[in-house]
Amino acid sequence: MVGQLNTDSLKHFIATSTDEKELRDAYHDYAYQLYRIQSDCAIYYAIKALTIAENLNDSVGIYSAYNLMGLAYQTKGMYNFLYRLVTSPTENKLFSKMCQHIKFILSF
Repeated sequence: MVGQLNTDSLKHFIATSTDEKELRDAYHDYAYQLYRIQSDCAIYYAIKALTIAENLNDSVGIYSAYNLMGLAYQTKGMYNFLYRLVTSPTENKLFSKMCQHIKFILSF
């Protein structure tokens, strides 16, 4: 079927993979496939990709994860939120803390 998402194989790969780089890529790909149709799930998986990218000290992976979060927030229509994150140091710190909190929750 044309245009069908590859989410089933990505879910299986995520569940069985042990390689961090491949897992980071799978989380990224999964988030990318979901950002238009399930933006909350895309944010969740982008944060998981971000966590791994930070652990690997991978600046491109970090950028990609933040970019995906931005796309998902844009899909949700949260333009004002995104603008404040980019322009306000206070909001940027708040966003950083929010990501840290979510990463902490995901660690369980």
